[in-house]
Amino acid sequence: MENLFKGTKGKWAREGTVVVSMESKCEIADVWAPNDLPHHEWNDKDWVEAKANAQLMATAPELLNALIKLVKEVNETVAIGCPTFYAEHVIQKALKYK
Repeated sequence: MENLFKGTKGKWAREGTVVVSMESKCEIADVWAPNDLPHHEWNDKDWVEAKANAQLMATAPELLNALIKLVKEVNETVAIGCPTFYAEHVIQKALKYK
């Protein structure tokens, strides 16, 4: 299974609450706290949560690639019927966009 991800290629990073492309430095996402308040009205918990969400988003391409490689390796080395169905479902979900 090859990586069919259509989003921004390359490594992503978190800068504060913003996810950026390391190559082009373009902004991929600005993560907001769940309360939808402007940044200057956030409390410490809001900042921690938004930064954690941005960090997870920044690692998404690497997580997807690791999961694809893992499923491929397992499918090639383990007997048929191995429980990779859920992982394959999640990969397809990650690659689906509108």
